[in-house]
Amino acid sequence: MKNKKALSAVVSVVLMIALVLAATGVVFSIVKKTAEEKLKDSKSCFDIVEKFSLEDDYTCYNVSNEKVFVSISRKEILVDYLLISVSSEDHGITFKLYNEDKDLTGISRYPGGETLVSLPLNESGKTYMVDWNYDERPLKVQIAPSINKRQCDIVDQIMEIQNCLY
Repeated sequence: MKNKKALSAVVSVVLMIALVLAATGVVFSIVKKTAEEKLKDSKSCFDIVEKFSLEDDYTCYNVSNEKVFVSISRKEILVDYLLISVSSEDHGITFKLYNEDKDLTGISRYPGGETLVSLPLNESGKTYMVDWNYDERPLKVQIAPSINKRQCDIVDQIMEIQNCLY
């Protein structure tokens, strides 16, 4: 009889170890899958800081026609859209530029004033005119791309918009 009790205790310990290992495997696979999904999302916005930039020399405020000129350069990158924000202390205008032409109220291309606007092509740049119908002058411009349906952080900004010289 003593041998049977000892044998059942050994079997119980082995079963407990097997259950712990199985539970650990299940938890590990769930955690691994979740971590891989989160890393995939964060990788889409990784290393994009220099892919879009605001051109300081051509981003300015024209007091006479109340337009903010926003000049954007683009390197080789695939994006869903680029979110642009022009703001003052109390007001702001935010719009999205897509790869295809869109008619955006108050936004036009420079030069010419064409109202169908789109992102610059890869390895190029464009300047846009934004209607600024507020009594206070605009202070800053910020840009943030969206990649793989994920809105990324701000990649460039101008914190003090200068008056245009032209």
